[in-house]
Amino acid sequence: MKKNLLIILAVGVIAFTAVMFIPSNRANSGEEEETEDMVDDNNIPLEVSQIASVGLVTGQIEERILDQTLMANGRLVLRAQNVAEVASKVAGIVQKVLVVEGQKVAKGQVLAMVENPDIVVLQREYYQACKETEFAKAEMERQQFLQSQGAGLGKNLQQAQANYRIVQSKQTGIARQLQQFGVNPKSVSKGVFTTIFPLIAPIAGIVSEVTGSLGSYADMQTPIMKLRNNDAVQCDLTVFERDLPKVKVGAKVWITLTNQEGVRVEGVVSGINENFNEDSKGVLVHVKINPPREVRLFDGMYVTGLIAIGANKVQAVPSEAIVKEGNKAYIFAHKQKHSLHLKKTHHFSRHEVKVGAENNGYTQITMVHPMDMSLPIVVKNSFYLASMVGNHGEE
Repeated sequence: MKKNLLIILAVGVIAFTAVMFIPSNRANSGEEEETEDMVDDNNIPLEVSQIASVGLVTGQIEERILDQTLMANGRLVLRAQNVAEVASKVAGIVQKVLVVEGQKVAKGQVLAMVENPDIVVLQREYYQACKETEFAKAEMERQQFLQSQGAGLGKNLQQAQANYRIVQSKQTGIARQLQQFGVNPKSVSKGVFTTIFPLIAPIAGIVSEVTGSLGSYADMQTPIMKLRNNDAVQCDLTVFERDLPKVKVGAKVWITLTNQEGVRVEGVVSGINENFNEDSKGVLVHVKINPPREVRLFDGMYVTGLIAIGANKVQAVPSEAIVKEGNKAYIFAHKQKHSLHLKKTHHFSRHEVKVGAENNGYTQITMVHPMDMSLPIVVKNSFYLASMVGNHGEE
């Protein structure tokens, strides 16, 4: 009995040891595999064959004269002349809405139709004024003929001329009123009246909002829709008081969108506001931009601007040498100071940089951490090294 108990205890100890040992080995094995998969961003190995197939090219960090820049935050804006609220010029009922939100419209295009039977009264007055003008003109011409024949009186001719000018002025005034409502005076003069009036686009742009609907009441104070000419979008940057003397009208500006990577637009300083903003402790600098057609910009987008404030000698690299990951930028250095073809295996390291001005294909850099500046750097196809490192090694 005692012997059987000892056997059972021995088997239990062996089984427990085996259970503890196996998971430990598996865990260690997984850690080793994970370690093997990871690439150290300070020691990225590449074979000569890989370098040749990718077309990796190295160069040196250079000293170049580039425009120094001042960083400022801001947003895109539309000036008052490029935003329009479209309201009916006569109160009435909306009969047609001819556009939809997001549609591009031209200046003078008909956007909607509003009906108001009461406006017929004004058309009737214009029609009557037209007939009175015709009669007054005929009477004036008759008096002129009699006067030329020596049979008329000068007093009668003067009265006829005065009457003609009075009714003609009345006709012109009513015609202008009709034109404001979008009614053609020529049609009314022929007895063609209308109760439907068009809403005309005062500017070219995009229909940003439609608030009117079929059958709704339109008054002359409430907009039926809004238009925005996003092609004319500009930028306002906030510059702090201490930096304001550095900014000059006409200076070049590089704009990047805060929430869109890779979008970069050039512009120039077009004006500097004279008002100091107590909240931001800065002054608005107005920037005129000319974005490419493929770039879509909207009022209210937040941006970061680099304002050129003068040329200076700085450390720079070819722009394509810089690889961006999120909000960070990197360059890759060759850890050996010899040709890429002299050894079988080469090693590279990744270095974070802050980027500055960009001119003629070169970008100013500032090292985030110290680095041997004499080391060659990858100036072409550095994206391959970036793909090997991925997100490993980032803080």
